[in-house]
Amino acid sequence: MSPPSTPDAETRILLVEDDLAFTALILAYLSEFPNIKLDSASTLTAGLDHLRRDDYDAILLDLNLSDSRGVVTLKTMREHAPRVPIVVLTSTDEDDLAIQLLQNGAEEYVVKSSVRLNKLVRVIKVAIERKRVTERLGLLESVVLNTNDAVVIAEHNKGLPKEGRKIVFINETFTKLSQYQFDEIVGKPIAPLFAPSSEQSAMLDANAEQGSTVQTEVPHIRKDGTQLDVDLSMFPVIDESGTITHWVFMFRDATERKDSEETQRQILLMKQREDFAAVLAHDLKTPVIGTNRLLGILLSDTLGPLTKEQRDLLLLMQKDSEHSLQKIQNVLEVFRFNVSKNELKLVPIDLVPIINDCIAQQKARATARGDLQFKVDSPESVPNVVADEAAVRKILTNILDNATEFSPTNATITLKVTDARDSVSISVHDHGPGIAKDLQPFLFDRVWQGGPKTQYTASTGLGLYVCKQLIKAHDGTIECVSETGNNSSCTIIITLKKRSDA
Repeated sequence: MSPPSTPDAETRILLVEDDLAFTALILAYLSEFPNIKLDSASTLTAGLDHLRRDDYDAILLDLNLSDSRGVVTLKTMREHAPRVPIVVLTSTDEDDLAIQLLQNGAEEYVVKSSVRLNKLVRVIKVAIERKRVTERLGLLESVVLNTNDAVVIAEHNKGLPKEGRKIVFINETFTKLSQYQFDEIVGKPIAPLFAPSSEQSAMLDANAEQGSTVQTEVPHIRKDGTQLDVDLSMFPVIDESGTITHWVFMFRDATERKDSEETQRQILLMKQREDFAAVLAHDLKTPVIGTNRLLGILLSDTLGPLTKEQRDLLLLMQKDSEHSLQKIQNVLEVFRFNVSKNELKLVPIDLVPIINDCIAQQKARATARGDLQFKVDSPESVPNVVADEAAVRKILTNILDNATEFSPTNATITLKVTDARDSVSISVHDHGPGIAKDLQPFLFDRVWQGGPKTQYTASTGLGLYVCKQLIKAHDGTIECVSETGNNSSCTIIITLKKRSDA
């Protein structure tokens, strides 16, 4: 009779046995299998030494050794080899002992007096496979017990209506979500846990008959009677014969998903609105520029001389048109710098000519306000800063526009430049009505406009927002100090640390 087959891969077995005759018998049996390698030890201590040096696929263990006796031997071996299947060698075949051995970590046991070649090899193979299955089941159980999904397993019995199919397992997540404890729900019917619509119920029944997986949103009835919408996955457990034995229900609160979907919908809607606003602002810019050019031609007397009344009216129209253009440009800047803050062209620039140009342009815009005066307070030498020239001009223009708009009759607007050790600051000081302290935190918010009504508006309030975005892109700061009924001072600070890196 040929020996039973064994795996092609080498199988390493450790025999811990103090009976030399029995050890010789086992060696003789297993010598017929070239792919089985057997190491032996006569004491528990020697066996543990083997485990420290080598890896084994199975352990044959005698309980009664010279240095350890009884179940203690098994417990000690299991502590040192938690993942190696252990086959216990006993002298008696008692049910109580067998149960005790299995409870303490043995995969199999063999009565020494009945050891035969075929039986020994079969027992070793069964022990190895049982250990693998046990580990896989332990892994699956750990996943089920610790998953963030509620898990319920119910029996499948064709002899019972679906309402009578009882729950056999729940995990801890289910108890937290549903408020039921283990002893309150296990053994009870599964049906009362859910409240599907008639259409859903028909769909669930059809899939259950076919043994198909189901994924749907359905109301879950908790212990206190409240309903919670959950995302449910339902799938069958099928045995080796292809028969459905159980159904697994996994579900989680659908609120987070719905909130996420609503958030994404709102983001998309906001993006669509902003895209529309950006396109609209771009389309409006061209006719406003054309209007400005036409007004400039009229004011130059190219088409004939103007009366004083005509000139004053055209100057007012030009001022309003320039303000409209400035607002449109601000809108475009908002969208441009929301999309990317890496578009700045950072190069060393001289601030003095830029400041002088901005003041000159502001004087030209304020022609209708002939009572306004502009003053520049600057040291003789101002260090170059590493910045985007167009962005700096935009910041200064917006701040000067605000100062001009809110300055009273015969006022002086002062622009002061301060050369600090690590930065350059530019302050624009006016004598306008000022801003209350409780409103100042909103100054740099998007589409916020201060004033008597103090409200958000869709067409104004972008200037300082744009300034803040631009100065932040330079790693600088902007601040506003104001006193109600007195004056306002807006200051930008551009750091000099980038100059040495340029």
